[in-house]
Amino acid sequence: MDTSPSQNITKKAQQIISVKVMANQRYEDFSEIGDLCFSCKRYEEAIFCYHKALELNPNREVTLYNLGQVYFLINDYQKSVEALEKASKLVPNNITVLKFLASAYCYQGDMLMSVETLKKCLKLDPDHLQINVDLAFMYYHNLKNLHEAEKCFKKCIQLNAESVDLYRNLLRIYQQQNKHKDAFNICMILGDLYLKKSDPENARNALTTALCLNPKNAEGHWKLGLVFHLLGHYDLAIVRYNYANELIPDFVHPSSDSTVNGKQ
Repeated sequence: MDTSPSQNITKKAQQIISVKVMANQRYEDFSEIGDLCFSCKRYEEAIFCYHKALELNPNREVTLYNLGQVYFLINDYQKSVEALEKASKLVPNNITVLKFLASAYCYQGDMLMSVETLKKCLKLDPDHLQINVDLAFMYYHNLKNLHEAEKCFKKCIQLNAESVDLYRNLLRIYQQQNKHKDAFNICMILGDLYLKKSDPENARNALTTALCLNPKNAEGHWKLGLVFHLLGHYDLAIVRYNYANELIPDFVHPSSDSTVNGKQ
């Protein structure tokens, strides 16, 4: 009768942790079977094997890292942190270990340590986009530190200037800080991004918000006119083009032509 790979792994694990094998313990055996049990989601067996391996060789960062992952998956964040901290001391410049440790701190509820660990990651790789994003969200959602969150999202935008989500989060921060001029600028950028992505509905929303913040901006009215034109609301488009020209006589946007500025 054929057996599945999972059953074979379980059988091998049971053999290794049997009383007979205990008399001739090897780090490599326990580490290997721990990894196999981990891959099969047999977490209790994996934890047992990793601990036996670490009894034989306590300074193996890979085993400590894997043990930390297993504890994380079963929601034992305290033990996850303990294992990952030991791994991090052995390999202090390993970003993979530090990132996971930051997550473990976060789930444990220690937001300050999570932030400090993410900062250590960024010292090693300052332009790592996802780590910068994680730090920005930690400041914004967990620590409610709008000033630091603003700086982090600006850094993220430098790394990825095409991400709508990054601008939207920065916009929320400016709105909470009552920074109307900065919020207006972000809305204008969002309008351009949505137009670039052929999403006139969201472009209309962004530009309408921008003009609520700065109703006398000719460029904003012209761009909103372009959006109405793309949506087929030609009368509304002409109203916006004309209003832009009232604010700045003979205003013509650099990207305009005779078809979209209402002159034809």
